Amino acid sequence: IDYLVNTGPRHKLSAIEISGNRYFSTEAIRERMYLQVAAVLQFPHGRYSESLLRRDKDSIVNLYQSNGFRDVKVNSHTEDDYRSKSGQLAVFLDIQEGPQSFVSDLEVDGLEHLDRAGVVRLLSSIKGQPFSEYSVAVDRDTILAQYFDKGFASATFEWNSQPAPEPNRVVLHYIIHEGKQQFVRQVLTNNLVHTRPSLVNRQLTLNPGDPLSPTAVTETQRKLYNLGVFARVDATI
Repeated sequence: IDYLVNTGPRHKLSAIEISGNRYFSTEAIRERMYLQVAAVLQFPHGRYSESLLRRDKDSIVNLYQSNGFRDVKVNSHTEDDYRSKSGQLAVFLDIQEGPQSFVSDLEVDGLEHLDRAGVVRLLSSIKGQPFSEYSVAVDRDTILAQYFDKGFASATFEWNSQPAPEPNRVVLHYIIHEGKQQFVRQVLTNNLVHTRPSLVNRQLTLNPGDPLSPTAVTETQRKLYNLGVFARVDATI
């Protein structure tokens, strides 16, 4: 199989023009982009391809959506022979931000065995903050991490949203199913040959009666590895 590649003339990316952005500065957007204009030392011809352009557009959309701009759109076009210079390429990005959505109110149901005020202080989607599914996902991970750390291994998280009476406002509803809390009954150490059990016991962050925390299990493994005397440390329940 023979492949014949006709590269054609090489172009130079001379300019990237961004318009329509009001919420984010042009510098904040540019620092997230893969496209780069020509620079003598780093990119003599710049860095440009259709796939990189699509990636940059998706990156800009994600940036806006994570800050409450749910209907944002990014349009682009390129101009060859930019400013009548042969081989010079320019990329134009037009951002249509649309309205920004905010959280009107947050309702949390099912939170019974943890400190409600302490958990709510850690959340991103509270009243007055921009609303986005990204922030909800962050809240989900935050809440479940708190539950897993307290031994609620089967805790689950659900959410829904409803439009608020005010425009561009939503009421968020978090629903938590805590499940059953598990505790440590006993800690067993096996396969010690040359190491005294007391050395291992001093590193334990889980003891009988403590909530079964995966974080504490991982921390115990880390501390045992840091002793520098074990080739392998496995933890099972």
